[in-house]
Amino acid sequence: MIVFKMGKITIECEYGSNSRSGGFFHRAKLYINGEYESKAISQYLNRTWERYPFQTVMSKLVDQSKTMTQRAKTLCRKKWGL
Repeated sequence: MIVFKMGKITIECEYGSNSRSGGFFHRAKLYINGEYESKAISQYLNRTWERYPFQTVMSKLVDQSKTMTQRAKTLCRKKWGL
C-alpha cells in the first residue's frame, strides 16, 4: 500500500489483480481528518499510460469528494500532478 498525505487529507492506494478478466486494478480510499470518505477503482487490461501509478484513481477521488473545498482540490491536483 502507498499512502499520499497533505495536511488532513490522506489517500491510501493499492494494486491488485483481477483473475476473472486477466487484467489488474488500482484501488484508492480517501480519508479526511482520519475519517473514511470514499473510494475509487480503475481497472486495466493492459498497461497504464499514467505518469505515475495510481494517478487516475487519485484524480477520481479528488473530483468526487463532497467535503473537500475547491481550494483543497486544487492544492491536491498541483501537489500530486492530477
